[in-house]
Amino acid sequence: MKTKNVISKRCAGLGDLLLATSHAWYYASNTRRNLEICWAPSLYVKDRSENIFGKIFKVPSSIGEVRIIYCAPIPFIRRFIRRLPLFPPRYMLRTLLFELIIKFFRKRSPEYFIKTRHRRKKYLEDLIREASNVKLKNVIFNSDFNFLDKQRIKPFYDALELKPELQEIINQFAESHFRNKFVIGTHVRYYDTNLPACDYTKFWLDPEKKLEMLKNRLQEIIYRIDRSDYVVYLATNSDIVCDYVRDNINNVITLKKDFPKIKVDWSLHHLLPEHALKDDIIEMFLLKYSNILLRFPPLACSWFSYLGSLYANEVIIT
Repeated sequence: MKTKNVISKRCAGLGDLLLATSHAWYYASNTRRNLEICWAPSLYVKDRSENIFGKIFKVPSSIGEVRIIYCAPIPFIRRFIRRLPLFPPRYMLRTLLFELIIKFFRKRSPEYFIKTRHRRKKYLEDLIREASNVKLKNVIFNSDFNFLDKQRIKPFYDALELKPELQEIINQFAESHFRNKFVIGTHVRYYDTNLPACDYTKFWLDPEKKLEMLKNRLQEIIYRIDRSDYVVYLATNSDIVCDYVRDNINNVITLKKDFPKIKVDWSLHHLLPEHALKDDIIEMFLLKYSNILLRFPPLACSWFSYLGSLYANEVIIT
């Protein structure tokens, strides 16, 4: 019997990468396939062959009954093949054309190609949800996913082990700031209007008004819990947000870091300095300590805080 694989291939932020891979793991676990994790190229490192999964996590031999395949570095040909929308074959050419066109037209892309992309994604979602096996030896998932019930993919997150040096930083931070405290975790995804249009753009057109909304949300939570032993742990990509929350809310703690100036390349992907990888994974895993987790903005929650939402006693989005 031939060994069959599911290949999870994404070039995105950490929240997106983990969600996409967890859905691929779920499909692999239900179809008796191996899971190959291909996180290259990456927004976080210059070396396009570097598979960053192994930079931040211990690479397990298996998760549940799914054998994990991990290659580092990943040669160009292997990366290129995994980048192509080869699966399913019927959407391959149209999806490839769409991905080339969207580089230049963005949201003004022809409707035909946008519909094709949506149909392909729905096909993949149905395949994962129904655990329908296919004859192909290698099934490549390179789309973003966030549709499965949390409990179905939580075992994947539970199995993740950070590199010891990263886990030590998290343990020390938690011991210093969270011990015997009620933690109000807060993740704020700020979006500069100078960046290419996306779901966040309209929300942040009036940043002063939205920051006031954030302040009101936090004050409501603090008033409701009615206790003095709370801390507000703030994880954000913006020094503007960080300064505002510190000036208007008591007991705020943050990870000391440099806020990167967000740039985009020709393909409209964010370009991040290498220290952002370490900062992001630490901030993300510290959100797991939240008793209450506020995810902001409410209309387009960043997937960065999805991991924290799996472990918080209460999650507030609206």
